[in-house]
Formats: sequence, structure tokens, C-alpha cells
Amino acid sequence: MHHGITDSIEVHMSTWFMCMLLFGVLALLSRLTEVNIMDWGTPVLAVVAVAILFSMKLFQIHMEHRVNTTVNSQRAKSEWWTPWLGCHQRREAPPHSVTLRS
Repeated sequence: MHHGITDSIEVHMSTWFMCMLLFGVLALLSRLTEVNIMDWGTPVLAVVAVAILFSMKLFQIHMEHRVNTTVNSQRAKSEWWTPWLGCHQRREAPPHSVTLRS
């Protein structure tokens, strides 16, 4: 049972570091300012989470555009060079549009 659990849960060192840093900063703010973090911390963390999700979506759109541009340019190059190389059979071309899974 122990091996099955450790194989399915893998937490990277950067994730642990960010969690410890976040909780450390929140603990210091709570102790030094004597303000309840639940009053202001939850809305701030919610806004940060939405901002991160929005930036990830923009990054996904940007990467899809880059992949599609590369695929289309490679396809155009292969179609232009194919007759000169003596390859008269057309191979299946890659799709015009690639969508990354989110």
C-alpha cells in the first residue's frame, strides 16, 4: 500500500518551497500586525488565484499560436521541397491547427 501511495502523489520541491514561503509570510504578517488573516487574506488569495489562472490561459493561447505557426510553416516548406527531392507521393499532412489540452 505504501508504494502505491507514494507513486501516485509526487510533490515537487518548488511546490513545497512556495507553500512554506506562503505560510511563513502569512504567519509573520499575522504575528507582527496582529490582524486576523481571514479578514483580508482570503480575498487577496482569491484575487491572486484568479490572476494566475488568467495568466495561464493567456500563456496557453500564446503557445497554441506559436505551435500553429510552426506547423504551418513546416508544412509549407515540406510541400515546396517535396517535388525537388523526387518524392512524388504525398504524405498525410499534419493538421492545420493544434489545440493544447488545458
